[in-house]
Amino acid sequence: VANVSFQEATDETGSRLANAPREMANFRFSAPGPIRGSIGALELQYVSSRLTPAGRALPEALVAHVTFSTRVARSVELVGTVRNLFDRSYADPASEEHWMDAIPQNGRTARLSLRWHLGRRQP
Repeated sequence: VANVSFQEATDETGSRLANAPREMANFRFSAPGPIRGSIGALELQYVSSRLTPAGRALPEALVAHVTFSTRVARSVELVGTVRNLFDRSYADPASEEHWMDAIPQNGRTARLSLRWHLGRRQP
């Protein structure tokens, strides 16, 4: 699955709006994993340069995430995710209510979870 968005967001004077990237893209590819019933997925998220409320331009960001899931019982699934796989350093513009102009985003993070599916039978 892939999508790309282009926009030109301006105010009544024609000035570019804060936190309004001109380009955004998202790509997600998933495929069966090596274990029967498992799935692996790669997601890439891109956002072009954005202005902060103070007018500072933040650089573009490309971030990758991977997920692996497998069924461990009839209604239980084990899911592992690594977000910001390559530990990219980036920030999002803050709103005017924040004292910071930009909010640094998390580096690489990992999560392991169990999902229990209630009320429906897994194939």
